[in-house]
Amino acid sequence: MARPKRVSIKDEYQMQEDVETSDLKPDNNLNLNKETLARVAAKQVELVYDNQPFALFSTFAVIAALLLFFLSPSKDLQGMSFYLLTFSVILTLRAFINWQYFKDRKNNKVNVKQAKVLYLLGVILTALAWCLLVINAFPVIELEGQILLIISVLGIVAAAHTTMGFVKSATPIYASFSIAALMYVIYISGFPNNNGMLVAMFVFYIFVVRSSILFYNSTFNMLLSNEIALQREVDLKLQTSEAKLANKEKSEFLSRMSHELRTPLNAVLGMNELLMRDKKEPLTIRQNERAEKVDAAGKHLLTIVDDVLDLSRIETGSVEVRLNLVSCQSVISESIKLVESKATNRNVKIHTDYPTHAIHMMADNNRIKQILVNLIDNAVKYNKHGGTVTIVLEVKFDSIVRISVIDTGYGIPEYSLDDLFRPFSRLGADELGIDGTGIGLSLCKQLIELMSGQIGVESSNGKGCCFWVELPYCEQTEVVNISEIKEISEMYSLANKESKILLVEDNLVNCEVAIDMLEGMGFETDVVNNGQQAVDIFDSHQHVMVLMDCEMPVLDGFAATKKLRELEEQLNLPRTPIVALTAHAITGARDKCLASGMDDFLSKPFSMSALQLMLNRWLPTEKETFTIPVDEVVNETQSSYSAEVSERVIDPVLDESIINRLSTRKKKDGSVLLDTVVDVYLQQSSNLLNSLSDATQQEDVESIREISHALKSSSTNVGATSLSLLCQQLESNCECGQINSELVDQVHQAYLSVKSALHEKLLSIRK
Repeated sequence: MARPKRVSIKDEYQMQEDVETSDLKPDNNLNLNKETLARVAAKQVELVYDNQPFALFSTFAVIAALLLFFLSPSKDLQGMSFYLLTFSVILTLRAFINWQYFKDRKNNKVNVKQAKVLYLLGVILTALAWCLLVINAFPVIELEGQILLIISVLGIVAAAHTTMGFVKSATPIYASFSIAALMYVIYISGFPNNNGMLVAMFVFYIFVVRSSILFYNSTFNMLLSNEIALQREVDLKLQTSEAKLANKEKSEFLSRMSHELRTPLNAVLGMNELLMRDKKEPLTIRQNERAEKVDAAGKHLLTIVDDVLDLSRIETGSVEVRLNLVSCQSVISESIKLVESKATNRNVKIHTDYPTHAIHMMADNNRIKQILVNLIDNAVKYNKHGGTVTIVLEVKFDSIVRISVIDTGYGIPEYSLDDLFRPFSRLGADELGIDGTGIGLSLCKQLIELMSGQIGVESSNGKGCCFWVELPYCEQTEVVNISEIKEISEMYSLANKESKILLVEDNLVNCEVAIDMLEGMGFETDVVNNGQQAVDIFDSHQHVMVLMDCEMPVLDGFAATKKLRELEEQLNLPRTPIVALTAHAITGARDKCLASGMDDFLSKPFSMSALQLMLNRWLPTEKETFTIPVDEVVNETQSSYSAEVSERVIDPVLDESIINRLSTRKKKDGSVLLDTVVDVYLQQSSNLLNSLSDATQQEDVESIREISHALKSSSTNVGATSLSLLCQQLESNCECGQINSELVDQVHQAYLSVKSALHEKLLSIRK
């Protein structure tokens, strides 16, 4: 590789001259052009004008001090005022030129060449004024004054190159006039040791000129480098913009082409299916075989078109992913089902390696399924006949879910792995006689990155492949609080939209019970699991009532109620009854509910009759329009439930009346409500007790209180009254800032008894 040509000082001066004379031709070695050097020249002129005000002030200060304070006492000089006036006129003229330059620069009207000439003219006039002063004043002043004048002139010259050095000829001109005048008067005036002084003056002159050249050289190179860097940045942005535009046009073309292909393809597949299903004029066996081949080929082509369409959408940024909590085991099972027939045809067996507990991740359910189907399909397609595909699910230590698809195929050489996720890369698949477009893995990579995940591969030639994807892992508690509640709200959806109730509850067991009661009364229910979600959907859904839990994550029921009331005022909406669902059946809790804007409250656990009574109070029929004071409603509600409780025969572990009520009610899908409630309760309670153990070890009083409150509420709804009472005691202790470890142990022991009793109850009911 040839070394770059070094640019000499002479070359740089020549480039500068080219700008001035407009005869410049681009230097191919530096890839420079006239515009770049012109911008450098303009920057140099800008710098000297920026430095000039200080230089003019300094020069005037030195002249005034010399003439008025130091030189005038030495001898009565004729024309002293003339010198001062001369400098004043010249410096004023230069100041005016400087002001005019600033004005033109502000208006983008600077003539760089003219500004440079005017600057040099000012430098020459100032140098001539110094010559006039030195030649006329030096011979007539005393030795001390002469020495002072020499020092002043040399000091001004030495400092000049820092302000004038951006224009290459300014400092040499200024130094030549000033030092030449000094050397002349020293030579003719009989100054002591004048020969030595002349030699020293000449050496000083050479030093100043050399320093000015070096200064100019370094600043020129710096400015030139900056301009080249800026130009390259502009060029790079332009090239990037052009590349993006070309890529966008390509993607739009692919998108249009894909859409155009789908239309006739839909007709082909549709007509072919009609022929295959025609019972009046059925196809012969041979014709049916041909139709099946047409169907398979058409669906394969449709898959390719869809992949191309997805790829083009991703490149144009028009693909959005919706991240939700996804069950890993479920999405893997669904993906396997879509590839099973192909695996069977190739005699490839698919195995799975799952943990015993459920694992969830944050992903777009449809997109992660698309990715897994692609990876499993490739593992089958590139496998050996009679091979195996193993899908491994694991949670890494850094809260990442990894799904690995391992095959026993031919493998991929290590040197080819870097190209594997490049679009249209086939890597010798044609030699194996395997169909494909080479865009599947590229599409998988881009989709997984949109979901903040990663994809990779481990392989070597002849030893199979291991493709893996990684996505954020979600704790089981997140699944309970969000995704399952969403599923419940979808499960219980009735057509009676004129009687829709918004249920705001984060406890899954309480949700099941409340929804079952409301469904039995003919109400449609929207379910959200925190106050913020209630605020978000309140103005977009018409609800006749809101049932609001008080203690929830993100936003509790009290704050949510205040926001809902503010929202009603802003949107001029009629007041919607908001009823608190609270496990605190005390006067203080009731007052807090009413103060936040709630209209009523139900104490957990509540019976169906208590709920019915409350609904009748706030949702009267057209024939029964009446109002009852809040206190009366509360008292009646509580007394109704208390009467029900007094008639029960309560088991030390389980309340039989609650169990019987749950076992006799069926959900919309025909399943027994008790099964669902118990399953959810056991799953949720197990997580809560694990959290309780952790909080106890960390002595986190507030966390223990929150966990006790949640466990108390759900335990009551499954009839675990003794456990509920223990949780209530633990909660009360925490409210006083106390942690009772013995009581925590009793809660754990009571839960084991409840768990065993519930399993026995379920078995007896199912028999």
